[in-house]
This record gives sequence, C-alpha cells and structure tokens, in this order.
Amino acid sequence: MDYEKNAIEILRMIGSNNGFTVADSGGKDSSVLTHIAMKAGCPFEAFITTQQLMHQRRYISFVKNSRD
Repeated sequence: MDYEKNAIEILRMIGSNNGFTVADSGGKDSSVLTHIAMKAGCPFEAFITTQQLMHQRRYISFVKNSRD
C-alpha cells in the first residue's frame, strides 16, 4: 500500500472545495503532513503552533520556498 498516495487522495477529497487548515508544531509529523498537503494541490492554510520564534521563521521560509 502506498501511504503517501492514499494520504494525498484523502486530502484531495477533503479539501477540493474549501481547502483545509494544517496545524503545524514544527515537528517531523507536522512537516510530513504539510508536505503531503502541498503535493495534494488543494488550498490550505498552515497554522503554526510552536512557541519558539526561531522554528516559526524557519518553517515559514520552508513553506514559501516549497511553493515556488
């Protein structure tokens, strides 16, 4: 079973009309989910939940560079 492909299909079903929000703590799991959300091609917002400003800046830079 291709877990990435399955996750992308699920996100496309969920977010095809209105999009969705990804809560991101800056950890490994959140980074994987954000990556899969970008691959799904649906509109989404990333809600950063980490308390450390350094991680927020690094994550915002990552998302901006990944979308180009």
